[in-house]
Amino acid sequence: MLANLTTFKNYLLANGHSSLNHYYNINKILSQLKELDENSINEFIAQKKKEGLSIGTINNYIKSLKAYFKFIKWDIRLPKYSKPIFKIPEFITLEYLEKEIMPYMLELFGKNALRTKVMLYFMFYTGLRKGEVEQLRRKNFNFREKEVKVFIPKTKEERLIPLNKRMSDMLENYFDSEKEEGNAFNLNIGEIERIFNAIQVNFKEVHFHPHIMRGSFAMNLQRNDFSTREIQKLLGHKSIQSTLRYETGDIHLIKEKFNERIK
Repeated sequence: MLANLTTFKNYLLANGHSSLNHYYNINKILSQLKELDENSINEFIAQKKKEGLSIGTINNYIKSLKAYFKFIKWDIRLPKYSKPIFKIPEFITLEYLEKEIMPYMLELFGKNALRTKVMLYFMFYTGLRKGEVEQLRRKNFNFREKEVKVFIPKTKEERLIPLNKRMSDMLENYFDSEKEEGNAFNLNIGEIERIFNAIQVNFKEVHFHPHIMRGSFAMNLQRNDFSTREIQKLLGHKSIQSTLRYETGDIHLIKEKFNERIK
């Protein structure tokens, strides 16, 4: 018998999951399947591959199914995880963010323009995942020290992310303008994704999604001569191999060096 999704949500929260991605994924899967069995799941995953979903998204669906079946104590064979294909990390520059995207905040988001603008800058300057942004509370911000404490319930770990003066001032201004309701930015993961989707419609030359800000943060650090170890620390990567991929990602920087040094 399938469990009530509210019960599954409470199970995830009680067991320290850093976000509710599994809850949202299972909700989406159940809304599209008449039966939750091995054949239906295989058909669902095969269809998502045909639709061109990324390997990461498909693997996340499988992870969510694994978590859900563990919760309801069902033994069902799931599709194997797909092996990720190495791609140059996607990123945007601060110049692109400010000149191309920011001028459209009021037109796209109306009365929520300030919140959206500050949230986008915040993700660019901190590299936080959308789930980490959702978990933040305003008490996590220390404006005197210009830092924010990021807590990951699943691993019981914390990390400090520095804030530059510009970002610190923007956050204080936004916090003064809007009461906290639920979390620091009053946005859940679904709402964050809808913001990026709304921007994507108008900027088709860039695959604009929440994770692009994480890559942009890493590239910005690399361009400003931060070491790989320092970037790893700020991104919260367990393995330095996850950080090293950003070292080869900035083809524009590589071309500049190549043209300057290779005569």
